[in-house]
Amino acid sequence: MRDWQCLPHFGLVVSHVISACLSVIFLLTITLLVTRGSTRLDNNFLTISETRTYSVVLLAGEHPLSTLKSAIRAHSRCKSFHSVIIVWDQDSPVPSTFKDSDVRVLTPTTPGPNGIYSIYDQLEANVFFIDPRSSVSCEDMDFAFSVFLMGNGQITGFEPSLVANDDGEIVEFGIDKVKQKGHYSFISLNGAFVSRTWLVQYMSTDNLSARALVDRKNSCEDVALHFYIHSQTNLPPRWVLAPSWHNGVPRFTSSKSLRHECFRAFIDQYAGVELPITSIRYQNILSTWYI
Repeated sequence: MRDWQCLPHFGLVVSHVISACLSVIFLLTITLLVTRGSTRLDNNFLTISETRTYSVVLLAGEHPLSTLKSAIRAHSRCKSFHSVIIVWDQDSPVPSTFKDSDVRVLTPTTPGPNGIYSIYDQLEANVFFIDPRSSVSCEDMDFAFSVFLMGNGQITGFEPSLVANDDGEIVEFGIDKVKQKGHYSFISLNGAFVSRTWLVQYMSTDNLSARALVDRKNSCEDVALHFYIHSQTNLPPRWVLAPSWHNGVPRFTSSKSLRHECFRAFIDQYAGVELPITSIRYQNILSTWYI
């Protein structure tokens, strides 16, 4: 009887072993996919250093120093983190607390809204833009970075919107409409990975007309960047579903009517080409299984 009583326990052990083996195989598959994606990007346009790391970029704005410091602590612990960049766009001098730290403080070399893109020829890593009031866990950051590396430099982030033709008007719908329709075409730069290469090329002489349009509107530099990257890749951005993502700012910092004007203007600028709409979403299956 004792031998028969042991069989259920033996079967339980075997099932655990099989489950562990399947998990290892799955992890190896994910690792191979990430490696293949990184190699493909190396051969296209990114340097080796770019594919391995990213810099977290915080816009100083009028945020209290305590908010900036909290954001620095939160994001500097992640696996592929390279450095923190604070874009100092204030008239006041840079606080000594940043001068004496490992944080790099850079001042835009170009006036106006395009200025935020004028500093990246000084960097070696990819860029992760985030508002200091927003937050995301390192686990979700690491997964989003792997998704970014498997692409061809598309903007990859956590806050999508849908730009679509609505009764003849070009309208941007927020996250609620995205969840309802299941489609998106735009990723907010609050919580998004962007290739340093595209940022440098955006500021080149080949893109003067698009930047001039941003200067005339005094806004919509994020719209201009999306259209520029799409013109180079012909691919949509990538939305990563992140349970830990917290958007700490309003979705639209400029008026909706102004943004709709900008979308129409850039569609005309790029010969009638609209931003592609996609329904592909990326989620970390491992965290979904084991949480």
